[in-house]
Amino acid sequence: MISSKDLRNVILLGWLVVALLLSPLLAPFIGASLPALLISEVLYDSPGKEPDEEWIEIYNPTASTIDLSDHKVGDEEEQTKGEGMLQFPAGASINPGQVVVVANKATAFFGVWGFNPDYEMVASDEAVPDMVPYTAWASGRVELGNSGDEVLILDGGDVIVDAMSYGNKTTFFDPPAHGVSAGHSLERYPANVDTDTAGDWRDQESPNPGTIAKPTFRIYLPLVAKNY
Repeated sequence: MISSKDLRNVILLGWLVVALLLSPLLAPFIGASLPALLISEVLYDSPGKEPDEEWIEIYNPTASTIDLSDHKVGDEEEQTKGEGMLQFPAGASINPGQVVVVANKATAFFGVWGFNPDYEMVASDEAVPDMVPYTAWASGRVELGNSGDEVLILDGGDVIVDAMSYGNKTTFFDPPAHGVSAGHSLERYPANVDTDTAGDWRDQESPNPGTIAKPTFRIYLPLVAKNY
């Protein structure tokens, strides 16, 4: 017969073992900054027409709905330079745990994926809300470079909320996220972890716009002898 003291010790030992087993999985979360919005996936090198089929996915990892109408997304990392920055239209928002896809052209995106994106950069389908050029920051178009580029989100005060760089660009990551083959995407994995390093990103051979990637694992609790 096991005593109540021994039973308590067995339970405590079991939880200690669980904690040790989970520590490698939880390590990326410890000390990692978690902005209100995260860039979760980027397809910059489409197998078809470019830049029409390019897209950027944004994820809300928080427990609150976020007003997007004063937020911007683009590939110009410096104000007043020549790449692109686009503002979300009035009334735009993103719910807790939701992802939104900002495609270059909605018609091109639909042709590949069979459904419409949430927003488009270049007007092609009146059913899809258009992003608005944000000329206070940049004067050009958002056209992601295949050899390397940056993607960033600005908040209402034009502060960078989240950013990433890939290929030959070390603006935000040094080393940058590795470039990927045409038709692949760069995917944040896990989607709710942000360490501000290239290690947050992986080569996704099968892009899945509108769906985020989170790790799954099981916890096995130790068996405890019953006192009959």
